[in-house]
Amino acid sequence: MTAITILTCHTCGNQLEITPEIDRFACAQCGTEFVVRRGGGVITLVPMAEESQSRSRINDLRLEIEELQDDLWQRREGIPQDAVYNFFVLVDQVLHQRRGTTKKKSFLFGSRILSRDDHAKWEEDIKQTLCSLTVRELETMIEKCAGLIKKKVPMQHYVTQLQRLVTLKSELVSLGH
Repeated sequence: MTAITILTCHTCGNQLEITPEIDRFACAQCGTEFVVRRGGGVITLVPMAEESQSRSRINDLRLEIEELQDDLWQRREGIPQDAVYNFFVLVDQVLHQRRGTTKKKSFLFGSRILSRDDHAKWEEDIKQTLCSLTVRELETMIEKCAGLIKKKVPMQHYVTQLQRLVTLKSELVSLGH
């Protein structure tokens, strides 16, 4: 026996029967089109137009986040070397926290010269870490950058980019992604 959930049309108040296999439908009474969202044991209806706008915004946010993360990784020209170094040290600290290791040696800055393969792995680690930073990790990095700014390390570029990432990722989370 198929479980049926009864919901109400937002537009006309008509009773709607939702079965597990239904993802999209139109109200038989008024014709309003809906997308069925399921999550955490809750079923909700989202008007198709709103869903379309939400998906468009999610795509825009993801693109902007990707561009900012690329900028953080690639743009080193015009940024003082001590700022670049300190930024990557902060990312290195995130790697240590995630892996539950102590900072005895850097994941990013070994004392030996990196081979081509090691350098490629190092770059991939950095890029993956940047792409996966949570809002909380970004906020921690911003605080640490602010501390470095007080010590006269020019970290403002990174603070600006990280703050923008916090805003974008927070919006993405609020949209359910």
